[in-house]
Amino acid sequence: MNENSDILIIGIGNEWIGDDAFGIYAVKKLQKQHPDLGRFQLISGDLSRLLTLWENKKVIIIDAACSTTKPAGHVYELDSYHNMVSYDNVFYSSHSFGLEEILQMASAIGRLPPSLKLIGVEGSNWQKGHPISKEVKKAYDTVEKIVLNYLTELPISSTSK
Repeated sequence: MNENSDILIIGIGNEWIGDDAFGIYAVKKLQKQHPDLGRFQLISGDLSRLLTLWENKKVIIIDAACSTTKPAGHVYELDSYHNMVSYDNVFYSSHSFGLEEILQMASAIGRLPPSLKLIGVEGSNWQKGHPISKEVKKAYDTVEKIVLNYLTELPISSTSK
């Protein structure tokens, strides 16, 4: 795969709050192992920046999830924000506006990206100053496979380098 400027891989989380750091951890690791996949972005805090970051991009978002119904390390793979909204509110957020709210807003104002893959990993440790739990870190291999398979299936864009 060549670097593709229209692919944006986003890691969301807080590196100082246990499993909430998973999105940041996973995207940093993807960038190190596969630097030519596309553009990489880390976001902690205000998710409203997504509305401009993902304009005309094929987007993959990786974030921690908290449903309290699945074990730590369970991987959610959603191909539409509509699936997320109807998925019993899987993604609770430590951000001022959660991912669900940002996606609903983007849909309402016509600012959703043309292609969107959401990957969530169920967390269990949300304590400040704690590392990512072993169960959640183990999910990285599954997340990496999902990302690579998804990018293989995407049509090649004329904006590829």
